[in-house]
Amino acid sequence: MTEAIQNGVPADNVWIVPYPHWVDTRLPPIWAGLPGRDIAMPREKLPDTLNAAGPKIFMATIDDLETLAALQSLYPLGQLRRYESAMVSHDFWIFSVP
Repeated sequence: MTEAIQNGVPADNVWIVPYPHWVDTRLPPIWAGLPGRDIAMPREKLPDTLNAAGPKIFMATIDDLETLAALQSLYPLGQLRRYESAMVSHDFWIFSVP
């Protein structure tokens, strides 16, 4: 999240798509120095993000292929990359929208 903000993505345009037993979506904002925010964006509300101006970042667990399909449908110019964590089994997807 911090890297995205430093690269010009508005803090309000960074989201994590919740998935059972994956991550507490309140923690990344704390780590980025923006406490008190929850950056959860449920899959069924992804179309609401079309109204947000500027670049966007979505994070999703490696296992959530339905969310990837939804994002690629909403944002055909989006770019997908895998974040490789130093911790085993903690990789996740980052979907960037210019």
